[in-house]
Amino acid sequence: MKVFVYESETGLNTFFNSPDFLIPFLSTNLLSFMGTGIVRNSIILDEDYQIFLPVSWEPHILNSEAYSFYSGDVRNQLQNNQKKEYELTFLVNLFSLMVADFFDEDISHLKQNPEKVFSNSGVIGGYLKKGQELPKPEVFDGFRNFIELSDSNFLRLNQDLVGNLNIKSVGVGARKYGTPTILSENVSENSTICGPCYIGEHVVVENSYIAPGTVLLGDTRVVSSGVYGSFVNDSEIDSSEIHDSLISGASISDVAFSKNTRLPFGSVVNGERKI
Repeated sequence: MKVFVYESETGLNTFFNSPDFLIPFLSTNLLSFMGTGIVRNSIILDEDYQIFLPVSWEPHILNSEAYSFYSGDVRNQLQNNQKKEYELTFLVNLFSLMVADFFDEDISHLKQNPEKVFSNSGVIGGYLKKGQELPKPEVFDGFRNFIELSDSNFLRLNQDLVGNLNIKSVGVGARKYGTPTILSENVSENSTICGPCYIGEHVVVENSYIAPGTVLLGDTRVVSSGVYGSFVNDSEIDSSEIHDSLISGASISDVAFSKNTRLPFGSVVNGERKI
């Protein structure tokens, strides 16, 4: 099984700092999350696997030896890397996450239609013949074990996963309600934390209210603020109220954010105003 990860543009590219494959996804990142699914399914299908990434990513990946790298158009790489007469091949973008195992009917469909490829959820896949050029993809209602992330569903997916985490929290003196996942010891006693939510190990929370459905990651600091059902990464939030927002690499003070606010990496917002 060959998996080529191709570069693509979504609303999440501008939300997180480049390179986009470093996007944190709870306790992992999108590339690791994808790789785990590929390995799991290769075992189920009894297939060897090889993951190909754009060569421009190589300097940024700590365990680069686990991957192969390609340059140029991914479509030109297929003929050079097919080793079997017929091989299961996928082209996926980083935001097409494999969140479940392959359905038997999907694999059966691909086997019954060799030398064709099918497309759905940002995924292109099929059994290709050695040396074959990539044919035009046909529309397919399968690949339902993939979820294509976008800025419109990223927050909801994180909230769904937070509600199903089974991670032991550290002991903190803050008031806790529900089932929050707290990995940071820097959560002050004068804060209130309501689960399900997720607070990463490097996060600082002081004199603040963290509501259910909130994810705080990276070197985030929340002081004298309320964060309600939001995803916040590597940001400073001071004396603010944040509702249902996506925030990364931002500095925010004395602001009230309304629903569906998305701040791109590096934003600075100060002043008493609503957005």
